Amino acid sequence: MTFGFNFTVQTGQTYFIDPAVATGYIYKTGSGDPNFASVELPDIGNSSPYDLYLWNGSAFVFDTTLAADTLFDFAAGGVSEFEVLGIDPSLGLDPTNPTAFITALTFEGAGSFTGTMTPITTNVSIPEPTSLVLLISGLLGLGLMRGYRNGVKGIRTLSMPLKLRNLHHVLGFIRRANSRFALREGSDRGSRERRQGGAQFA
Repeated sequence: MTFGFNFTVQTGQTYFIDPAVATGYIYKTGSGDPNFASVELPDIGNSSPYDLYLWNGSAFVFDTTLAADTLFDFAAGGVSEFEVLGIDPSLGLDPTNPTAFITALTFEGAGSFTGTMTPITTNVSIPEPTSLVLLISGLLGLGLMRGYRNGVKGIRTLSMPLKLRNLHHVLGFIRRANSRFALREGSDRGSRERRQGGAQFA
């Protein structure tokens, strides 16, 4: 198999290429096969429901969104061809792996199934590791600065695992850290107000 790429490059910039990843599949019955009666798509950790398209004889037309592990029945008589899109590219689904997207199918009748399941692929360029490290460091720095401004002690609460697979893990960590800072700030403010109130009554 040959992988092709198509993205803009700049002089002196290092790029790390990765083979295409699957973002969808086309399912098609073979000649004389019974039609598809239903489909159930796997839970692979996708960030949103899949998009289901049906073949109208000349093009795929959007039909509905379909959540993972949800049985979908096609209209009476079934369909001979359909398309599934919406697989998150960040999952890195290998289009050459026959077990990467195991799909459950039923058919309208008995007979042989000689159909196909064709991956729809896209190429994903990977940012230079140095740039990614700088971005993550900047995000963590923002969280630390917020903590210093709020007078938070014990920055050990910002300790985090080194095995970060995706940037959204970092963003989630920053959001959680900021929430803790806000709660701590509110608690400290409430304590100060109670002490001031007590001093006035005294």
